[in-house]
Amino acid sequence: MKQTAISLPDIYIDEVKEYARKGYSPSRIANLLGFSKYERQLLLERIASSGDVYNVGYIQAFELGQDDIDKALKEKADNGDLEAIKLLAEREDDRRIKELRLELFGV
Repeated sequence: MKQTAISLPDIYIDEVKEYARKGYSPSRIANLLGFSKYERQLLLERIASSGDVYNVGYIQAFELGQDDIDKALKEKADNGDLEAIKLLAEREDDRRIKELRLELFGV
């Protein structure tokens, strides 16, 4: 696990996961937690640090939240909701594009 010299303690991980599952960005999470400029920077660094508990927690929770959205849309789409069908297709297309960009360009 990567750490800065003075690290943000792991006590905020559950709150970070909760907000990540709702789809909030790391910056917004720092704002919601009322962090100072210094604490905010520490949080953003930890979320960006591959393998850090905040990084892993954020990514997993964010993906769970996205899965929850897809499940809800799928349920509505199965019941004939045209808007849900359209939105689900857009989300799937966006994911495919993102995966291709990562594969082709590393971005």
